[in-house]
Amino acid sequence: MRSLVLALMFAVAPGPLLGQEGPRSTRPAFKGVELYSWKDCASCEWQFALLPGTNRLKTLTEIKEPTRAISGVTKLRQHLSRLAEGEQVFWLCRLLPELSFPEPDTIAEVVSFSAQRKIAVRSSNDA
Repeated sequence: MRSLVLALMFAVAPGPLLGQEGPRSTRPAFKGVELYSWKDCASCEWQFALLPGTNRLKTLTEIKEPTRAISGVTKLRQHLSRLAEGEQVFWLCRLLPELSFPEPDTIAEVVSFSAQRKIAVRSSNDA
């Protein structure tokens, strides 16, 4: 019984989605992936967080969890590279006033980079 529980835990573990080192995911996430962004005032650098898609709103504390924070576009690209081909990424920033989108050229860079890897990025800005 214990081995079954352990096997199930590893089968549903988040893996590379949350920024752990590893190969590209083999299958897209069930409900996609949520991308959040904000500018860090101290470093003037863009911060990002990738979270599993769900039907509930995330709290700011949950989004900005230090272990989840991705500093800068270069590191975000590394994390995006680990997502499965065909993944749906939803870039959400209108939900909380503390979150914001980067400049249009940065958004275009992230979207283009993702598209090259067959990952669809849609923003709440698209609506």
